[in-house]
Amino acid sequence: MAYGGTAAGAPGVEGVGKGNVRATVVPHIEGSRYHLVHGDTRPTSGYPSGWDGDRLLYPSPDGGGVVVRTATFDGPVEVSVETFHPGSEVVPARGSWDVHQQVELTATGRDLHVVTTFGEIEDLPVLDLAPGDRYGVRIYARGLEAAREVNQIEIDEEPVEAHLIQLWRAR
Repeated sequence: MAYGGTAAGAPGVEGVGKGNVRATVVPHIEGSRYHLVHGDTRPTSGYPSGWDGDRLLYPSPDGGGVVVRTATFDGPVEVSVETFHPGSEVVPARGSWDVHQQVELTATGRDLHVVTTFGEIEDLPVLDLAPGDRYGVRIYARGLEAAREVNQIEIDEEPVEAHLIQLWRAR
């Protein structure tokens, strides 16, 4: 699979620099989380340790990726994913964001893609990886306080929470 597995030019997908791809979707979130998983790995059903803190990124309890915490318990969340081609600069996000966090992990499988409890989100870029590759995940988020106040949002309502996930192979 090519870097940024969804082709630039597809609906909602744009090139953001040489070999870099970014796309945005609004999936339905359930249980205050979605996942970044490798290959055909199923997301873990449990919550990672330390879940009660303010962190948004948690290494998956089974070691197969990252659990992304949302302030929205049940409902739509705007999720953008930006992949960076190896060797390109990982530039900070533009715009107004309430929080940003970052982790670096070792891949336990191929590719890294976004899934919810309802399945894979196919219109987002995929980070091309091999087992043992180091990779970085940075999240920017806004609307967390408003989402905590609302907690559950009807599926046909506009999301109040937005995430930008940046993915790259670490050196």
